Amino acid sequence: MKEGGFVAVDIGNSTAGLAVHTEGVFATHTISLEAADWISQCLHWAHQTLDCEKVEWLISSVRSSASNQLLGHLSDSTRDDAHHVTHADVPMELTVDSPEKLGIDRLLAAYATKQLLPPPFAVADIGSAITVDWVDQLGRYCGGAILPGLSLQAESLHRWTEALPNLNTLPNLGVEPGCRGELPGQNTAEAIRGGILVGAAAAIDALAARYSGSSSPCSIALTGGQADLIAPLLEQNPFLLPNLVCRGLLELPRSKGYAESKTEVL
Repeated sequence: MKEGGFVAVDIGNSTAGLAVHTEGVFATHTISLEAADWISQCLHWAHQTLDCEKVEWLISSVRSSASNQLLGHLSDSTRDDAHHVTHADVPMELTVDSPEKLGIDRLLAAYATKQLLPPPFAVADIGSAITVDWVDQLGRYCGGAILPGLSLQAESLHRWTEALPNLNTLPNLGVEPGCRGELPGQNTAEAIRGGILVGAAAAIDALAARYSGSSSPCSIALTGGQADLIAPLLEQNPFLLPNLVCRGLLELPRSKGYAESKTEVL
């Protein structure tokens, strides 16, 4: 059994995404925050996957109540070390008004993409919300835009109208893999799907073009739980990069080597 290792935890609005580097493999796992034992599931997966008794946790979160639960449990009930990562821990220049208020998931996704693609580029994260952010030619995080996510749009249409169905009852809104949107829609469900999917893709294309200020297309990194639904609809082929937030956590200087990191402070 190894001495220790790092586990990245991306706590979103509905799930906790976990990732580790072990024996040259990037392993990932997703756990629903609605599960009563989600913290126990996190600990079990991390220790079993890393095959070590002591784990160092790097935690980013957009849901403070859940991250506080996990941090409290790790502090009170385990030998593990835990670190709540903030913008100050990410070695990337920012040009936004209030860095401390920036969603850490957006910054970490941009930081991870910077390790993989040369700037400038846009990063689109398709989750509960859709964020489309910009890293300029100098490699600086410059902010971006936030849109309602695909499921949130579908839920809103159902909730605030009398006759429109709730497509969230269907896996992936009923979208078949590789679907480019059925437009013009021949029934209500097709019309809703087409409007949501093509509208989201068009917004991402338009935002990336506006950020770049150029007629030539810029690189677009696409991530998030529903990225595969949007990828076929973009005007150019995006770089589909799963688990960017966790990748960003594992790319932080602290996580580069367990032995060296034990004396570092995030």
